[in-house]
Amino acid sequence: MENAIRVLDQGGTVMWVLLGSSIVIWSALAWRFMSLRDHRFMTGRDLFDLGSAICTGKAQARHERIRGLQQDVLERLSAAEPAARENDLHVAIAESQRALAPPRDVVRSLIHAAPLLGLLGTVGGMIEIFMVIAQAGTSEPGMLAGGIGKALLTTQAGLLIAVLGIYTETRLSRWEQELLDKLEETRLVLNRCVREASNGVTA
Repeated sequence: MENAIRVLDQGGTVMWVLLGSSIVIWSALAWRFMSLRDHRFMTGRDLFDLGSAICTGKAQARHERIRGLQQDVLERLSAAEPAARENDLHVAIAESQRALAPPRDVVRSLIHAAPLLGLLGTVGGMIEIFMVIAQAGTSEPGMLAGGIGKALLTTQAGLLIAVLGIYTETRLSRWEQELLDKLEETRLVLNRCVREASNGVTA
């Protein structure tokens, strides 16, 4: 712990700012990961059969193979009046889409700002080096090393945060898109179930 604090102090104020930014970034990404794990979808023919059974009153909305947003959509569909099912389905899907992929601008901005903060620390370290050279020349290598260490540490920290953050955020965004695609399939399949049930057609 003491070594970590020493490294942070060596990097100066920018290093502490990067630490705070990193905590916010990884807390947000961890929360996204945990929330995405909460969803389990049923697709294809199985979803159509379940949707048809729910719309005709032959099955309950709760099913062991689904969890999360699709479960919420099916429960709302099951609770809706027959005449309002189609509208309630569209509303439920729209709410689920917003819940699954809320705006990510703050986290993405922090990730992309990390290298710039690292560069700011680099500039600060270079300024310290030039000030030492101006006052004592090159005869004080210890004082020069402080500025060099600050410049390199902040650059390395900013790039590390950005590379790992971009990679993780991209993977999570792809996962979110896959779930959004499944939500859209859910909308199409259940919409068909609702229309067939309203027309008295059984699958």
